[in-house]
Amino acid sequence: MKKLITLTLSLFLCIDLFAQEADLKLFPVVEGKVMYESIVDLNGFDAGTIHVRAFKWMLDNFKNREQIADDLDIGQTVYKVSMESGIYTVDFTIQVDSKDNKYRYRIYDIKHTVTSQKDNAMFAKYLVNVSADTDNSIVKGELKGYSKGQKKEAQKTIIQVDELINKVINSLHAAINKKAATF
Repeated sequence: MKKLITLTLSLFLCIDLFAQEADLKLFPVVEGKVMYESIVDLNGFDAGTIHVRAFKWMLDNFKNREQIADDLDIGQTVYKVSMESGIYTVDFTIQVDSKDNKYRYRIYDIKHTVTSQKDNAMFAKYLVNVSADTDNSIVKGELKGYSKGQKKEAQKTIIQVDELINKVINSLHAAINKKAATF
């Protein structure tokens, strides 16, 4: 009877551990690289309006920026930006491609810097591993080579960066979708 109870408890513990592994939040990965990307359909917006709004949004929202490309003819604007949030900085490249009635955004080359060297190393390890993730262990949420404590810290960092990137995306959507002022 003791063996049956022990076996049952062990089974529940294993199920709990697997559930925790499956709950890990991971970055979106496109072709082996961390990238946030989406095509957004809009009705009644020409490519020029979308492009100008995206360009103005980048100028208004990023103090620390470096223009990589801005071409109205092809409807593309690309910037490298740096955002500070509390004790960490997130650097990334943001690209907006505009066409009539739609736009695509891409956020990539994400780098995270904090005051703690331990956290920096962990985040760098994660990003390097995503690019070299031949067996998809990271994409599946396994985070091979991490201790439980490292997984917990990596998870906190991933959530912080993901929340920041999603705020950027929501701000971009709001700027492009805003209605023209009427008098």
